[in-house]
Amino acid sequence: SPAATAEERRVTGVVLTCAEQAGLATLDVFPKVDAAIREQGRNAVYGQWHPTWRGYRITGEAIASELKRAKLVP
Repeated sequence: SPAATAEERRVTGVVLTCAEQAGLATLDVFPKVDAAIREQGRNAVYGQWHPTWRGYRITGEAIASELKRAKLVP
């Protein structure tokens, strides 16, 4: 729902900001997951409470891409 999404984004934003201020690397995958849900539907990306293999793949690919961008892996 839009209200639940807005609250989730607000809370996630607070956590990401705190992590960044503490010097931790962060990665917000919401835009990629949101795009996948819009394209494929919620059930393709999420089961009841956790991501499906597609959801985990989106996250894994985003992490791998960021590690490569930061030149932390070949």
